[in-house]
Amino acid sequence: MWTKIAFNATQTIAFPYIQNLFIGSTYKLPVESLKIAVAAEISKHLKEVPATMVKDVPHDIPGDFAFPCFSHAKAAGKKPQEIAEKLAKEMRSEIFEKVEAKDGFVNFFIDCGKAANTLMPEIASQKDSYGRGEKKRKITIEHTSANPNSPLHVGHIRNSILGDTMASILKFAGYDAKPQFFINDMGGQLAILATYLKSIDYEEELKKSKKKPDAWLGDMYVAANKEVNKDVAKALQMNYERGGKEIRKIFDFMVETAVGGFKKTFKDFGITMDDYVRESEFVFGGAVKDVLDKLQKTPYWFEEGGMYAVNLEKYGIKKELVLLRSDGTTLYTTRDLAYHLWKLKSADCINVIANEQTLQQQQLRAGLDLLGVADVEKRVRHLSYELVTIPGMRMSSRTGEFISADDLLKEGIERAKDEIEGRNIEVPESEKDIIAKAVAVGAIRFNMVKITPLKPIEFKWEDALNFEGESAPYLQYSHARACRILEKAKGAKDKVDYSKVELTNEEKKLILLLAEFPQVIQSSASDLKPNTVANYLFTLAEAFNRFYFKCPVIDSPEPLKSARIGLVKSFKQVVGTGLRVLGIEALERM
Repeated sequence: MWTKIAFNATQTIAFPYIQNLFIGSTYKLPVESLKIAVAAEISKHLKEVPATMVKDVPHDIPGDFAFPCFSHAKAAGKKPQEIAEKLAKEMRSEIFEKVEAKDGFVNFFIDCGKAANTLMPEIASQKDSYGRGEKKRKITIEHTSANPNSPLHVGHIRNSILGDTMASILKFAGYDAKPQFFINDMGGQLAILATYLKSIDYEEELKKSKKKPDAWLGDMYVAANKEVNKDVAKALQMNYERGGKEIRKIFDFMVETAVGGFKKTFKDFGITMDDYVRESEFVFGGAVKDVLDKLQKTPYWFEEGGMYAVNLEKYGIKKELVLLRSDGTTLYTTRDLAYHLWKLKSADCINVIANEQTLQQQQLRAGLDLLGVADVEKRVRHLSYELVTIPGMRMSSRTGEFISADDLLKEGIERAKDEIEGRNIEVPESEKDIIAKAVAVGAIRFNMVKITPLKPIEFKWEDALNFEGESAPYLQYSHARACRILEKAKGAKDKVDYSKVELTNEEKKLILLLAEFPQVIQSSASDLKPNTVANYLFTLAEAFNRFYFKCPVIDSPEPLKSARIGLVKSFKQVVGTGLRVLGIEALERM
């Protein structure tokens, strides 16, 4: 079950290769980002313009992208409009249908017809691989790592979903990403639970309870906090860390019981975990002792009141890193240092850990630097996130006051069923439960990743299951809508010359967004922001639905009909791929 450890005695991610969206001797544009291509053209006339300076234009302003000339005008001592007009006249690339200067901006109109002539066949031929990045380096992404003393709750599940989604995005971007669970099986909370279990026939009690293993363990932990003497638990903890063999059996039971429950929860949420690594392996295997020996030899090691620590002021960190208590037991970060040294032998690291642990992550990186790890700021990154709250509830595993992830999903499935029935959605009775679970899982997952990780979430079902709002059901419904259109589409031509079709603004917007998908994936991977993909998919679905309502597909004459069917096919492919990357099922019927 466990990954066995064998011991001997902020990251930069390059963009992938540039593919050509426009084919021809002089007509080239990168699939990864139209903005990169526009910035490259501007840079021929102005010095090194980054793609971030190329802006989307509001719906009420003509054009696809805009470049503000104000900073360049200030540097040149000229008016912004003067710079804009000069630049507009110099733009001669076939990328552009036209270029205009207005109010100090250069507005670019992309030749979407020519773009579509290469983009649509590319999406069709690459299918699920459209947007996939080139092979890159190895990354271990640690997430969840909840204490094995109770079931996963709503707070844990944001961590799990962020980590699982980020791992999926990284894999799609080309990284060899491996999700990993670091099991804290040496902490004081586990010692309290172990002390309680020692007083009962725990294996028999678990069988009699007929509960999900981690849920039963949570009940025992609540009882332990009421009954166990903390000094007795502390003595047991010391005995365990010093290698007490008898007590190990109880700790093994707790870990196996909890992780068995976690795995069931992960399966229900579509979460993949490659490895489970126990921190006790690093204590019993001698790696923690090696860390302490190495740090003791540095000039930053000191002793105070029986505890041992290292001074981190050279890193701008005022709080010392305590490594060893006066009773001889190690702290979590001490063991975490050993764990990271092991991980870094084969891969870079991303740690999905709550924002409240930012200081601990800074201390960790400083400690690794003292231990000789090069480029630690790039190789060990912290995907920080804020907590999840439920209106009117304060969660605590110690008191048992929380909503478990299992109960959250159960409620979600029931609510999804009610929503499906209330909307009179035509779904065969035999498929209702399957679809309801897919909708519920999607609703929870999307709700956890749609906003930047550093913003707190107040989880509300009315938001998560909103079929008209920024939600997974809205995306799933849009995908199902595209499937229905294609079911009715017959006789469409496979090859269409989009440059000879008069495209509407809705069609142009859809083409531009479809072209952005590869860059969205790379940006999300580089920035460690899964919300980038979620936000893009919502924008894409909105653009598709505007297209759907304003541009008849089946009833249009040729070649317009075939062109629009091609757009529907491409949308279905991209939104389906995007949903799967987010761990959400792309439903064909809804």
